[in-house]
Amino acid sequence: CLKSGEPYSIEHRIVLPDGSEKPVHEQGETTFGPNGNPLVMTGTVQDITEQKQGEEQIKKTEARLSEIMEIAPEAIIAADEDMKIRFFNQGAERIFGYRADEVLSRNIDILMPEYFREDHRRHVEGFDRSDDTYRLMDRRQEILGLKKDGTEFPASASVSKLEVGGEKIFTLMLQDIT
Repeated sequence: CLKSGEPYSIEHRIVLPDGSEKPVHEQGETTFGPNGNPLVMTGTVQDITEQKQGEEQIKKTEARLSEIMEIAPEAIIAADEDMKIRFFNQGAERIFGYRADEVLSRNIDILMPEYFREDHRRHVEGFDRSDDTYRLMDRRQEILGLKKDGTEFPASASVSKLEVGGEKIFTLMLQDIT
């Protein structure tokens, strides 16, 4: 700040007299005189302990939720609005026979018999335009999944949609009901 003349904003830890540490946010700026020499530096130091604890709690909650979704026995599959698979849990791997890395970024169509694909697209478009946030898919017609080895199987499924930051995410929860 003294060399560049630019304000600064940093986060760091301070050590208190009892030896404990505390996270702080510090910002400041320098006022320079006509000769270019610093006259005064002003700034603030703010205790951000609660903010950091909140961030840590969010990370723990997200990690727990991710673990729960990953180990669920049901297939949990998330797809973007282009129907590209973005999440494929262990339950989906077990049910469909694919590893997640084999299907991520591929169209969800690979998980259904070819003769269902066009009908599925129409249903997704209708669901997307509706005010519904979820639908039980097997109430309208029989649902069949397609395993990696080409085997078809009956399924019970629901789909939900969520829009975050202008991006739509469709989440499918599916069970093999053979």
